[in-house]
Amino acid sequence: MAREKKDPKKKGRIKERLKKIFNKENAKKPIFWGGVTGVVGLLMALIVGMIAFTEQPVFCNTCHIMKGPYEVWEKSTHARVRCTVCHVKPGLYEMLLHKPKGLLEVWAVITRNPAKPAEVHPPDNENCNLCHKAKRKVSTTGDLKMPHEAHIKLRGLKCVDCHRNLVHTVNPRKKNLPTMITCYKCHDGKKAPNSCTACHTEKAVPEDHKSAEWTVVHSSVQQGDPSYCEKCHGWVKDYCSECHQRRPKSHMTKWRTNHQTKIAADGKLSCAKCHQNEMCIRCHGIIP
Repeated sequence: MAREKKDPKKKGRIKERLKKIFNKENAKKPIFWGGVTGVVGLLMALIVGMIAFTEQPVFCNTCHIMKGPYEVWEKSTHARVRCTVCHVKPGLYEMLLHKPKGLLEVWAVITRNPAKPAEVHPPDNENCNLCHKAKRKVSTTGDLKMPHEAHIKLRGLKCVDCHRNLVHTVNPRKKNLPTMITCYKCHDGKKAPNSCTACHTEKAVPEDHKSAEWTVVHSSVQQGDPSYCEKCHGWVKDYCSECHQRRPKSHMTKWRTNHQTKIAADGKLSCAKCHQNEMCIRCHGIIP
């Protein structure tokens, strides 16, 4: 069907009405300008009010795909912080740029295209710096050396590189704290040191670990008090397998034919560090 042509007479009538309202006589009346000011002020108030409302977390929660993140946020340490404080760069210009994009996200939900909003991105360092300062050198508990400024300026890290799962998701240990696995992404002994004392002030190698017999007796200590090992190693789900699933370097080349020489030099106890008697019986038929 062809589109209906706009009536030029109708357009002309609108112009005539506007001319009648904004004529010279009305322009001289204070009440006229008072009315115009009131209408403009009302429109501005509505716009500002709508902007203020869309900045509130309760507005974000009206979208069903935000229910989960909203519920975790309510229980987090950032429960009093508005969404835009973290997810929109500081400044009026950035806020004005964000609003049209936010309307597109609302439209996507209304039109049944509920994909996760692309505009929601992790906070930048400048957002975090609105409340937090990079001058901190130790953790709040005091047992962890954490020179934030060095990590940010020298390493070029973002706050969210370490502080993940803090607000909208809970980390595997059910706490809103960085995990040690996150630290090991850099502190692997190559990119950054990975010794205990490099970061921890109260976690030097325990004295009993320095004993030559520790690799033999440590299992009995763990069985007697599992929490003893978990104090340091509990950040890994299965911390025993880190060593027990790795073959020693001495076992790599011709170990089956040459192990007798090694045992003669180190004693049978060296095998008992990892193996039970059944291991010997499997090949020898007896305990040598």
